[in-house]
Amino acid sequence: MKVLHIWDVSGVANTVAKFMDRTCGTQSKVIVRKKFDRFGFNTQGEVVTGGALKFAAKCLAQARRYDLVHVHSWDAIIPWLKRLYDKPVVFTNHSLLISKTWDSRLGNLKKADAITVVTESFTKSRSVYIPNPVDTDLFQDLHRHATGTAVHREYSATQEAEALARGRGLKLTVIPRAQPVRHSELSALLNQYEYFVDVRRIPALSPDIFPEVSKMALEALACGCKVISWDDRVLEGLPEQNRPENVVRKYYEVYRGLLGG
Repeated sequence: MKVLHIWDVSGVANTVAKFMDRTCGTQSKVIVRKKFDRFGFNTQGEVVTGGALKFAAKCLAQARRYDLVHVHSWDAIIPWLKRLYDKPVVFTNHSLLISKTWDSRLGNLKKADAITVVTESFTKSRSVYIPNPVDTDLFQDLHRHATGTAVHREYSATQEAEALARGRGLKLTVIPRAQPVRHSELSALLNQYEYFVDVRRIPALSPDIFPEVSKMALEALACGCKVISWDDRVLEGLPEQNRPENVVRKYYEVYRGLLGG
């Protein structure tokens, strides 16, 4: 089975491609635009320079050589894929924005052969919840955590993060959003801290704290950090549902169902 992943969000497509090829014997490729891969997520395919039209043309041309196309968040390309090829298209929603504008996107989304979501609260009609995977090759516990320390990735909720850390007597380090951390370097960074403070807000979409566990928080759990959630709960240990082998098994079942076994 040959699978083309178009676009990537937080390294999910890259992780699915890598572990599915390893455990299921597929041949996968991920194609992304260089402009939007500033964290270096993509190691399983091609990073395309240039603008949106060039990227779209390259995606459509390459899709010809694959049995199935898996589109991540970029719903606008789905009708073009279906117009050109008689092959299954899977769409995965990674975005709160898409969830909030779902009805206006139905013209595109209804053409997908299957729809999945990475966050349970994003679930809509026809969609299946498949959790985010963590690349456990990369994110491992190196046992270097400094006691009494915490780290937080700035996400429009720094005051809340500071209050959560202060309530537990922790020394907090805040990583500014303007400071990109390469995905390959993130595990070493997380392993320096005892806690990860997971509190986020998306002001353009809602003034409220976003309650779902973030992808980085899952990566912190895989590194052996304790995660403080927005409601001051402490999480420990990567959940089984987020282990890559378990996630790719669910995607593989979706793929096989569309390809007739």
